[in-house]
Amino acid sequence: MNDLNRDEQTLENAFSLIIGEFLKGNLNTALVGMVSAFDGKNRVTVQPVVNRKYTGQDGKPLPPIADVPISFPGAGDYWLTFPIEKGTWVLLLCSQRSIDAWKNGDGQPNDPTTPRRFSMSDAIAIPGVVPFGSSFDVGGGLELRNKAGDVRIAIDGKVLTMTNGTGTIEIGDDGTANINGHLTVGA
Repeated sequence: MNDLNRDEQTLENAFSLIIGEFLKGNLNTALVGMVSAFDGKNRVTVQPVVNRKYTGQDGKPLPPIADVPISFPGAGDYWLTFPIEKGTWVLLLCSQRSIDAWKNGDGQPNDPTTPRRFSMSDAIAIPGVVPFGSSFDVGGGLELRNKAGDVRIAIDGKVLTMTNGTGTIEIGDDGTANINGHLTVGA
């Protein structure tokens, strides 16, 4: 427990310690993970990257979490999708209640199938979190790009720029198009 003798523990302190230790191991909110498998659609297996550690014990890796839905930005008929590679970092958000029925159904409201709360079994993965040691430069406007930034579509102010390697097409708000690279026109 702590430095106090067992006989000197108050009931309030004892409950605080017991409940505190229980919550540490059973109440999950958000954590970072690394994708170990992707089904090519919207489901991943994720290995949490932060070990579980209890007071006075060495840290131990958490088990991988299977069947985690991926959160792709989108609504209605419009979605931004991309392949999720092994090793992609994701933010795992643990749902307040079981999402089993929602995951396996059609997305309509339903009752939770278990009394589970804040379980890693009910995590949703949001790709895009990057540790500082692996960061990359971010442009000044909105960009759809690869990590290296050498292939991108950018909107900065009122200018649209498309870049692939050394080739660039820039379209200004006045309709002017500037092309830098080799121009081939075919029929």
